Amino acid sequence: MSRAVLPEGNYARPETLHIDGERIVVTVFEERTGRKKEFAFHEFPVARALSETFARGYARATGPGGSRRTIGSAMFLHSTLRSYARYLAAHPDAPSSPTELRTAHLRELRFKRDRQSYEQLLALRVVLRGDSSVPTAYRELLLSPLRAVPHKQRIEAYTASEFRSIRRSMRAIVRGALTRVQAAEAEVAGVLSSGVLETDRDFVLWTLGKKGDVPRTAKGLQAVPRSHMIARELLPSMQEMAAAAVLMQCLTGHNIGTLLELTADHHRADDQRAESAMVLTDARKPRRGRYRAELNLAFDASDVWEETSAGDDDFASPAGIYRIVLELGSRSRNIAGSRRLFVGFSGARTSALCRPLAELAGHRRRLIWSHSGQTHAGVDTMRIRRSFLELRQRPVDHTPATLADTYLSKDPAALASNQRVVADALDDEMQRVQTAARVTALTPEQVTAASTDPEGVAAVIGVDVETLADLLAGRLDTVATACVSNTTSPYSRAGDACTASFLLCLGCSNARVEPRHVPIQRVLRDRLEARRAEMLPVEWEARFGTAHGRVLDLLERMPGAPQDDGAASETAGLIDQLLDGRWDLR
Repeated sequence: MSRAVLPEGNYARPETLHIDGERIVVTVFEERTGRKKEFAFHEFPVARALSETFARGYARATGPGGSRRTIGSAMFLHSTLRSYARYLAAHPDAPSSPTELRTAHLRELRFKRDRQSYEQLLALRVVLRGDSSVPTAYRELLLSPLRAVPHKQRIEAYTASEFRSIRRSMRAIVRGALTRVQAAEAEVAGVLSSGVLETDRDFVLWTLGKKGDVPRTAKGLQAVPRSHMIARELLPSMQEMAAAAVLMQCLTGHNIGTLLELTADHHRADDQRAESAMVLTDARKPRRGRYRAELNLAFDASDVWEETSAGDDDFASPAGIYRIVLELGSRSRNIAGSRRLFVGFSGARTSALCRPLAELAGHRRRLIWSHSGQTHAGVDTMRIRRSFLELRQRPVDHTPATLADTYLSKDPAALASNQRVVADALDDEMQRVQTAARVTALTPEQVTAASTDPEGVAAVIGVDVETLADLLAGRLDTVATACVSNTTSPYSRAGDACTASFLLCLGCSNARVEPRHVPIQRVLRDRLEARRAEMLPVEWEARFGTAHGRVLDLLERMPGAPQDDGAASETAGLIDQLLDGRWDLR
């Protein structure tokens, strides 16, 4: 994990706001990469006093503790402010200083309700918040509630088959790179151990292994012809690292910007022997704000999409691809002196061999994938994220409400599946209502009376004498109930053996319970309640809410049943298997 490092005693924070002569410039330093970029405000078509006000607020927003700490977000904020400056310059009552800003300079933007006006208002909130030179009326209108304006162009998810094709194509690229790099690493190890440099290739590999660079002249040029071609065999290209980043997004669903900022620093939460691999690492999502930007990610080897492993390499799980990228870029990170996870061969002939993959824009357009016999160039990482969310139906760094309202409900491709979910939910609710409270329970008195008056007890619970005998002998037990008619299930076709989950027996008209079942039902209740703390509330309610209510009802109807700790301990493992779905037909 990353650790904070205090600056040296003579450290002085660099100035980011430069106002001298005609120039008004803000320098933005990207927090993770150290990159910097200057943004000019003296070019804005407004009065200089306004330009200085915008620049000061911009410096706060992009400086330490600000909410715009990446070059990309800083560029967007600057362009949005410049757009607002043009709007002010064209306004009939153009202000010449911050004190002359009026509510009229905001009302038209609020009434337009288009995306550009909405972005301008958000940018002004970021820059002018806390600025005492802005009039109170202007500030109050600026900070008043603002209804979000959606993008006009909706982002559609890839189809399930397209998404699978992208995963397989990216996996093929990464697997080819890993095979090549492993072979070249073995060759480097052989050259270093023997010390025999018979060819130019041996010399280049030896230099790469010892110095982390190709042989160079005093002027920094290549000393050996085609040495960069040899280095390319040993180091993953930026394109291959881009494919690895896309594959990781396909397996995790995280934003691509979050993944590109991952580092090689991590912990293992498993025993690294028998347990499934679990990798813990840190990440950042700057747009969540200064207090919630830091994330802890857990990549699990058991969270697989499909069986795709080849040998010891796991390309199918988040933990597997993380470890593969660790190995793939190990030497690249050492050469670049970077802890970033995605570091590749830059291709530069006179500068550093390797650099971190800072952004994906140029590389993703050149990634090739095939689907239905056709070749496609480029991948859309926003569509990949939507595809993951639609197929997995679980939130990734956001709430279940955001998943439903922002992603799934606004995806045209998800409309049909959403309608099926609603229809299935309505059907399930109808089935629940139809079968609720129909489980017949035998009292202790009825169980005792069955030995002397089996015909009378059988008639009361709606079975024949032979079925009653089997019921009391335990020959009809499922898990927490007994089934008196396996071929007339409300969940299967008449005449067919019932294939429903044993949890549905708790509300089935064919189920019967007696005091002997109560200890098992108590274990089931306890296990269901224990899982409530381990799952999202909405997920627990969907999977176990109905079963929990039914088992509570059964236990209330037989409160005097004896406690049987022996039976409870014997069935605890059986109940866990049932709740894990291991007994369900798929």
